[in-house]
Amino acid sequence: MMVIVSAKRALQPQARAAEEYILKQLSNIQIPATLIFNKMDLVKDERNLLEPVVNRYLAGYKHFTRTLYVSALFNDGLMTVKDTLCSKALPAPWLYPPTQTSEMAPLKRVEDIIRVEFFKRLNYYLPYSLKQENAVWMENEKDGSLMITQNIYVERDSQQKIIIGAKGRIITAVIHEARQKIANALKKPKVQLFIKIKTRKRQ
Repeated sequence: MMVIVSAKRALQPQARAAEEYILKQLSNIQIPATLIFNKMDLVKDERNLLEPVVNRYLAGYKHFTRTLYVSALFNDGLMTVKDTLCSKALPAPWLYPPTQTSEMAPLKRVEDIIRVEFFKRLNYYLPYSLKQENAVWMENEKDGSLMITQNIYVERDSQQKIIIGAKGRIITAVIHEARQKIANALKKPKVQLFIKIKTRKRQ
């Protein structure tokens, strides 16, 4: 069993209620578990503040055998998570055919690829505040190509300039890299990708 905690949220005062709820649910279980703190990229300068949180989890559930600190966004520590899972896995028939590389829906994979490319370039300026909306998804049956238009919403007009970058460098690089990765992930001969940056209207 693995228990995954958002490192950034775990440091917020209101997270104590969620923490207590999780430990209460775990009190009915007595199996070895791995405690994982994800999104460590958001607390790199506050890592020492996590120690009390870690200690509370370890004290609240005595069956944690390992604690891992990872950043899924930057692929930091994920191999250790994979190795931990593999070491605990029991022999069994495969659930999916060998040709299937993911159970994630194609649209979700596309959104994740685009999101990662933005975060790689924004350097925490807009962490986790981007909202995505798929506007166009059109597959050409003749040549197998795919055309995608994504709307990216930010919270303020001033953030649009950050997302686009000087002379459009950031958004151009994102489109270029994401287009290639989408084509590889979905096995498409050609992908046309258009990204529009918009400001989210406040309700």
